[in-house]
Amino acid sequence: NASGCSVTSGSVVSGHSVTCSNSGSITNRGSATNTLSSVVIKSGTTDVSGNYSITKLNGTLTVNARSITVTASGGSKTYDGSALTNASGCSVTSGSVVSGHSVACSNSGSITNKGSTTNTLSSVSIKSGTTDVTGNYSITKANGTLTVNARATTCTSGSSSRGYNGSALTNTTGGSCTNLVSGHSATFSGHTGSITNVGSVANTFGSVVIKSGTTDVSGNYSITKATGTLTVTKVDATCPTTTAYSGTYDNAAHSISISGGSGGTIQYSSDNSSWSTTNPSRTSAGSQTTYVRVVGDSNHNTVSCTSRTITVNARWIT
Repeated sequence: NASGCSVTSGSVVSGHSVTCSNSGSITNRGSATNTLSSVVIKSGTTDVSGNYSITKLNGTLTVNARSITVTASGGSKTYDGSALTNASGCSVTSGSVVSGHSVACSNSGSITNKGSTTNTLSSVSIKSGTTDVTGNYSITKANGTLTVNARATTCTSGSSSRGYNGSALTNTTGGSCTNLVSGHSATFSGHTGSITNVGSVANTFGSVVIKSGTTDVSGNYSITKATGTLTVTKVDATCPTTTAYSGTYDNAAHSISISGGSGGTIQYSSDNSSWSTTNPSRTSAGSQTTYVRVVGDSNHNTVSCTSRTITVNARWIT
């Protein structure tokens, strides 16, 4: 305040003006004396200071702290097994700093697993260039929040398929999960899928545990459960053992011999076109072919089997 002043006791003659010179100056927060160096009193352009007995009093110059609120930065991410930290981020959320001043912070928040934690604003430093001017500010510190969100995964119980063999197909442990953090593994339990005959069923499961090494980290995942499929497919029916017939005419009907066979109904044909469950026979001398097949049931495919010959030789007489 280089020239400001006022008459604080007594008065000057009407029409006289007072001019002062001061030497006070202050930049940083605090107070300083504004020294009244000289006083000139004029009547128009005429200096009439000599007509006054002047008592000079100094003033006070005060720089008040600049009020700001600084808030530690928050942050969020999807769970990935590593810590989420924000050691230095912050921003001025109320008030403002002087142009050209920079704000630096130290925070102490850290979180690894799903959830939220406070990102505590530990300290604030404000600089003008390389000069620390923090003391010129009245700083209200506010904390931020760090959040780790659940990692989405779809866990599907195992699927398997095989040909029919008369025993149940089950899957009591199998399964896989998508989008797991590297090194994590999933273990399934409580499977209910089972099928014996040809067809498909859902392979459901009760629960899944996701681990990092030996540590259960399932709580860090948002798990969608999906079922696998158990499938039993048809296999070929088993042909019977067949034996051709060859003999001398004896006026009796003869057929090929059949034993065994499974997985359906045995059928016969003399022309490989018309089929019947009746085994063809021959009485008169000559030969004929008998074709054999097994028509599969619900668990078996139909198969064509080896054909055999019935041979009746003429009976020689003299």
